Parts: sequence; C-alpha cells; structure tokens
Amino acid sequence: MRSPLAFFGVLISGVVVGMVNGVVGGGSVITYPVMLATGLNPIAATITNSVGVSSANLFALAASLRRARVELRSWIGTAISSAGGAVIGIYLLLTLPTRIFDFAVPVLLFFAALSVLIRVPVPKRSYEPRPRHVVPNIFASGIYSGYFGPGQGVMVLATLTHDGRLTSHEINVIKNFIIGFTGIVTTAIFIMSGRVAWPQAVLLFVGSGVGGSIGGHFASTIRPTVFRWAIFGIGMASSLYLGSRLF
Repeated sequence: MRSPLAFFGVLISGVVVGMVNGVVGGGSVITYPVMLATGLNPIAATITNSVGVSSANLFALAASLRRARVELRSWIGTAISSAGGAVIGIYLLLTLPTRIFDFAVPVLLFFAALSVLIRVPVPKRSYEPRPRHVVPNIFASGIYSGYFGPGQGVMVLATLTHDGRLTSHEINVIKNFIIGFTGIVTTAIFIMSGRVAWPQAVLLFVGSGVGGSIGGHFASTIRPTVFRWAIFGIGMASSLYLGSRLF
C-alpha cells in the first residue's frame, strides 16, 4: 500500500466505519473489502480489520458516557463472556486450514450484510430480571467476532433489546462497552500473532476513533437507515465478488 490515495481511502473508510459502529454496528463490512483491496489475503485482512476498527466502540462509549452516565458494572461478566467467545473464534481462525476460511468468508460477509437490515425493536420497559439468553447469545457473537468480525454490533444490539429494563441510550452504551472490551482482547491476541498489517491498521484505528467519537456523540439523533443500506450494498457486492473468485 504505497499510493497516497490508498492511504487516504483507508483513513476515510475508518472514519465512516467508526460513525456506523457508534450508531448501529456492522460497519466493518465496509472496511473488510477495503483491506482486501490493499493487497492483503483474507485472513490478514480480517486480523488487520479487527485491530483497526477496535477503537470505534471505545471512542463511541466515551462520547456516549459524556452525554449521560450508565451503570456498567453489572455488564462486566457479559463483556467477559463475549471476549471469551472471541478467544475461541481467534483460535479457530488461526488453526483451521486457510481454505476453509476462504470458502467461509463470502458466506459470513453475506449474512453480516443481511444482519444490518434487521430492525432492532424499540425496547419495551419492564422490571423483570435480565433474560437468560442474553449471555449465551453474546458469547456466541464473540465467537463469530473472533473468527471474522463484521456484524457483531448488530447481534449484540438485537440481544440487548430483550432486556426491558434498558433504555435505547443504555443499550447503545452497553453495546459499545461489550464490543469495546472484546476488541481490546482480540487486538492483544492479534498483535501477538504477528499477522497485523500495521500501515492499514494504524490508519483504520485513527479514522475509526474519530468516527466513533462522532457516532457516539450523535447516536440518538442520527438516522441509521442510510448507514444500513450502504453497508448492505457494499457487503453484498463484496460477498458476490469473493464468491465468484472461488469458482
């Protein structure tokens, strides 16, 4: 990646994905094909993409908490379960044959693109205990995140809406907390793996941090519809392109 235009493209895509992840999630669908376009193989693109966008939810979390505080201590265990699932996903990514991942990526990208069109329901207020399926679902989303990545935010959002004690703002903050914590763990492991393409990762990290701050600050005012359809179109096109290369 020697072209100044390529550097600029990666940086701008990082800003966009940061804004998207701060509001709705699934933005990594945009930057994954960008990583491939810079010449990385699918596994290196996945690892670099994961490290690069890890700042988005952390910056979005900080921006959201400046607007209104949310109690997060009771969600630490849930965040740990997501990170534990991610460790399993990373193990599968780094140990299974590369050919399996090559075939899995178009399918995973296809469903990640579809996931952003899921209409997350407005939470119905209640004071019942946290539903039992919340932690298992988020653990499973962590496995997916460690193995591939794009789309976990939408999965976590959809799960959290079943906890009727939470407001929309609390759901968004808790989502960013869970994914931000998971991102710290996955980033540490991926760095130790020695497979991170650092020029792309640093540009994405800076861009997604800026975008995450913007998205977190305006999360309650930005309409996510445009983001959703843009992610869907890019994800579908990338899925079809990668699938066509296999046959």
